[in-house]
Amino acid sequence: MVLSVLPLIPIFLALTPALTALAINSKGDLQKWLIALIAGGGWFVALIARLPLLTLITKLFQKSYIIVVASSSLLAGIFEEPVRFLLLKYISKEIKLGARELISFGLGWGLVEALIIYVFQAIFMQYGLGAKWFNLLPGAVERNIATLFHIALTFTVAWVLVKEVKYIMLPISLHAMANIYAASLLWIVKDPWIIEGLIGFLIVPLSIVAILIMHRAIIGEVHGKRY
Repeated sequence: MVLSVLPLIPIFLALTPALTALAINSKGDLQKWLIALIAGGGWFVALIARLPLLTLITKLFQKSYIIVVASSSLLAGIFEEPVRFLLLKYISKEIKLGARELISFGLGWGLVEALIIYVFQAIFMQYGLGAKWFNLLPGAVERNIATLFHIALTFTVAWVLVKEVKYIMLPISLHAMANIYAASLLWIVKDPWIIEGLIGFLIVPLSIVAILIMHRAIIGEVHGKRY
């Protein structure tokens, strides 16, 4: 019985913190759950949209890890942040986007990414390839860091929404640089726990600071208005 439960631990760790945060943040408000669902759909659309170009680049430069990783990191920012912007713009026309709505959006974006990028892969690796559950724990931790980062990016894009669209390059650049940083560690450092520690050491405080700064900046730009 215990052995049958163990493979679920990394999946539980990857999803439960964000799901719990979403439940607490939403407080039974279905609108905030819907915002999270829309955000998750946006992540999936951005993924599908960039796949053909990413596949082509991978095929052309399959012998160059650096080019493929750099391209993948850049494409993630280039495709995801404009989609995030468009969805927030659409939602802002229907409801007032406050901090809790933006948090729900970021959590939904990160949860769907965790589900598709990590959970399905973790299930296959354990039941299909015989991987040990404890070897998948670093990836589960990374999913939580990534979700926090998506909340920060959501606040940043919301600031772009009330400022000027030309500033969209800020979240695009932040997204790309974070991905490049993580991929570089994967290439240089071999221990997965050290990698996640170094990722968390930079991304967690950066995300918290970005959320606080952007929230205050949004309030300063449109005090008392819809955004």
